[in-house]
Amino acid sequence: MPSIKILPPQIVEKIAAGEVVERPASVVKELIENSLDAKASRIKIKIRDGGRRLIEVVDNGCGMDKTDAQLAFEHHATSKISDFFDIINLSTYGFRGEALSSIASVAKVTMITATAESYVGTKIVIWGGEVKEVEEISTPSGTTVRVENIFYNLPARRKFLSSFSREAFYIKRVVTGLSLSCNEVFWELQEDGEVTLTLYPVSLQEDRITQIFSEKIKDCLIPFSANVSDLSIKGYITTPQFASGNKSNFFFYVNNRWIKDPLLSKIVEDVISGIFPPRKFPFLIAFFNITPVDVDVNVHPRKEEVKILKKAQLVTLFREVLKKAIVKMESKVTSVSLRIAPGEIFNKLRKEKEVEILPFSWKRVSSTPKNSLSALSVNQVSILPLQKNWEATEKSLFSPDLQREFEVMGQFAKTFILAKRGEEELIIVDQHIAEERIYYEYFIKRDSSSPLQQLLIPELITLTQEEEALVKDSLQLFKEIGFHLEPFGSGKFILRAIPSQLRTVNWQKEFSSLLQELFSFPATVTRDRYKEKLCAALSCRVAVKAGVTLTIDEMHKLLEKLWKCENRNFCPHGRPIFLKFTQKELYKLFSR
Repeated sequence: MPSIKILPPQIVEKIAAGEVVERPASVVKELIENSLDAKASRIKIKIRDGGRRLIEVVDNGCGMDKTDAQLAFEHHATSKISDFFDIINLSTYGFRGEALSSIASVAKVTMITATAESYVGTKIVIWGGEVKEVEEISTPSGTTVRVENIFYNLPARRKFLSSFSREAFYIKRVVTGLSLSCNEVFWELQEDGEVTLTLYPVSLQEDRITQIFSEKIKDCLIPFSANVSDLSIKGYITTPQFASGNKSNFFFYVNNRWIKDPLLSKIVEDVISGIFPPRKFPFLIAFFNITPVDVDVNVHPRKEEVKILKKAQLVTLFREVLKKAIVKMESKVTSVSLRIAPGEIFNKLRKEKEVEILPFSWKRVSSTPKNSLSALSVNQVSILPLQKNWEATEKSLFSPDLQREFEVMGQFAKTFILAKRGEEELIIVDQHIAEERIYYEYFIKRDSSSPLQQLLIPELITLTQEEEALVKDSLQLFKEIGFHLEPFGSGKFILRAIPSQLRTVNWQKEFSSLLQELFSFPATVTRDRYKEKLCAALSCRVAVKAGVTLTIDEMHKLLEKLWKCENRNFCPHGRPIFLKFTQKELYKLFSR
């Protein structure tokens, strides 16, 4: 057995960096927290290639002199605490003194800093933990930290980073989370030379929320607050009109520190159950002010979690204050004025003027010019007649000439198709799961050259800046599935075409659900798996549902298509599509 030895400092630093620096967003978080601790009122973040090539954070904080600047890169060097009792009464974001040393050990770091009292500043260059340069330099007060080529000396870690857009999304998420609790600070985020986020100082919390999540959230915000002895809670929750398909818009802060807490998220889910549609969640921001001695912040390498001494009391109070906010929603919902999107104009006309709107044809039509969206009027629109048999045009996948090897006997519970093959086999097919498999194989085999259903009135879709980065990275993927999206300014996209199968469902709702599926996928998902997941989600939504009566002919056609599928045994989610019983197995079940 090898003898035990003490690891050299270089290896220790890289191990520590693995805990602190998970991805570029981790670096951004640590540097911003340092800027906030330096009392900065202006913070500018610049990234290139999703932070892989460059992360630069510039602040106007107190800065450092030459001695402190050099010490800042030493392991466990900090100005924020001096003894253990300072941790108990912590009022700063950082305290361990690990961030700069960990970042410098896995990247090429340049720091330029100066205090307001000094005439010159200090420039320090460190590559992989090795000091390359220390010199005096003329610079304004504050600190600039440039981090280049993160994980350049750890190729395995660099290989497992996500795409540029996905890493940029995580960075935007960090900036969003930190800026929501620092309303008095000016923020600017620049991506690949383009300013994508600018937040000016505001005095009201709802104004900062509106800056980030658009004006349409303002009328949906429900405030809540409560105070019990040394514990207070305040925040906002939105009505169902501003709901999303994931819980990424839950923001929790303990003593202004942004944290993650599964228990608090579960409480929100429990309280909104029955109020919000299934799998829909509100935007929520909650600030918990607790006596510092009752909070342990030293429990997570990246300070994303805390332990709270009086957690039971906090949980009870949080649940009660949310229930009261839900009661307020009832009056709020009725007074919210909903903006009608271009794609909803026909629905409004149908109700008000009894205009008959024919289903869309799935053939290509000339698209509306980009610059004419706002000028488009109803009398300019012509409706094409419906092509009844869309399946017949897809002969490569669904052949009507397939020999009928089975006989449909009927439908049970408006859900199951009963069929037999000769006199030897009884087949029970779940109609929804079967058609889900059929559509899945259709969508997965589509490509960007397949026909699309052009929308006569393009739909304007508005996204948050976080969501925009992910959608931009997936435009080609959406087109392959059947959704044709085009960028239309900051945070906006024009939806010009949809899959033909969505003409009989609420395609606006289905596309919104697909976006939420996109945002919920982990960063490690490959592009092919990404497409599979989206196709599975879309297929589930367009397939015939349980409880729908089918004719004998419709059931026969469905089974013919199913038997042509490459995998007819299981749906994309792994559920069995049919059960098969031989005559011998049935006899055995009845002990014959």
